[in-house]
Amino acid sequence: MTETRLCWPETSVPRVAPWAPWLRYIVPGTTQFLWLLANHPRLLSRMYVLEGVAEFGQFVLAANTHRDLEIVILRANWNVGHTYHFAVHAFWGLVRESVLGGPRAGRGFVAAIRQGRDAPYWNKRQAWLIRAADELHNELAISEETVRALRGHGYSDGELVEFAFVVGHYGLLGMLLESAAVPAEPLIPEPAPAERPRLPRPFAKNRGGIASPWRPGNDDTLLVHPVLRWALPRYARSIERVSSLDVHELVQAARGLDPGADPRRRVLFAAVAELYSEYVLSDTTWRQLRNHYTDAQLLELCTLVGHLRTHEMLTGTMVSLATPGRGTRRP
Repeated sequence: MTETRLCWPETSVPRVAPWAPWLRYIVPGTTQFLWLLANHPRLLSRMYVLEGVAEFGQFVLAANTHRDLEIVILRANWNVGHTYHFAVHAFWGLVRESVLGGPRAGRGFVAAIRQGRDAPYWNKRQAWLIRAADELHNELAISEETVRALRGHGYSDGELVEFAFVVGHYGLLGMLLESAAVPAEPLIPEPAPAERPRLPRPFAKNRGGIASPWRPGNDDTLLVHPVLRWALPRYARSIERVSSLDVHELVQAARGLDPGADPRRRVLFAAVAELYSEYVLSDTTWRQLRNHYTDAQLLELCTLVGHLRTHEMLTGTMVSLATPGRGTRRP
């Protein structure tokens, strides 16, 4: 892979082949669907049950406001270097902010996402949202301090859990689409190379509280967010019927257990650690995995690891939410 400073590496090993790639120039917004549809249509159909909640259901199902979610989503994509969704959301964020405050406001919004919580563009409440997204990236949880601060700005526990879900979900999409070498949408400007960071985090072993990538503990964990509590278990039952990988083996890998001498397990465990820290499968790892797995199974791998990481964020944040103190207003 050719490394570019602060960018996703450019893949040199062929990944998955798209179906009718020319359609992306005729029907905008279809690129990711075309690439995944050709290689694992059943996974795509199940995965977008949650994608619909995260991406298209914001105005109806989300507990948070659309603008707050967009701030967190953009920062999450920026942190993991996920070009596809960062470009799409940055484009529409620039349009929205330009309409509300003029072209300078639009450019300032996207620049502030890149700069982080210290950007003068943010008010105090928005700066804490950026910090929450950064903590979820680095520690897989919103800290107790940040929970107290956001409660002081009027956020409910359900809204904070929702932030954890969307950060994890877009990290999953980054792992999946970047590992599959899905290109950016042709009609949306792609971030310049120096503006595409890839912030690695050291591989931290799973704390052991999650037995499956599909369930964040028991269903009562999500009592504070009825929509997620309803959607995740149903999604779990559906997706587990689609995946051909051994879920328990992936959990062992996430916990940093010894893979033993089996070459397949050694490659798999190394791939899980790489996804946790780099959010993309390197050329070397992809090539080694292809000796044991199909392209469809590698897409399952990225999805499973992404969900395991998302559910660690949910359970870690729920621990922080056990601290007392709730806010009553949101300036």
